[in-house]
Amino acid sequence: MTKQTIAVVIAFHNGSRWIERALESVSGQTVAASEVIVVDDGSTQEEAQFLASLKQKYGFKIVTQQNGGQSSARNNGVFSAQSDYVCFLDQDDYYLPKHNQILVENADF
Repeated sequence: MTKQTIAVVIAFHNGSRWIERALESVSGQTVAASEVIVVDDGSTQEEAQFLASLKQKYGFKIVTQQNGGQSSARNNGVFSAQSDYVCFLDQDDYYLPKHNQILVENADF
């Protein structure tokens, strides 16, 4: 059995108040994501700069788009992903530590 890869896609719009908690929960997984993609959905310049300041600490990819809404941002993130599986995380939410582990253990390979 080959190791399956996971991408986490987070739609971001002026969410600096919450995004770091979401990113911390992704980095604290028992099974690491292969890629983390944060789609900046037309945030203000200050919010976009804050997001960019977190990039080095958490090692994610930023995809920037004009504001199109959460669904549009998620679709753009999926389009950018290279992994076998994609899971979504809202900017103001977080994963429990075994989220990815449970995903891969229960996926139908």
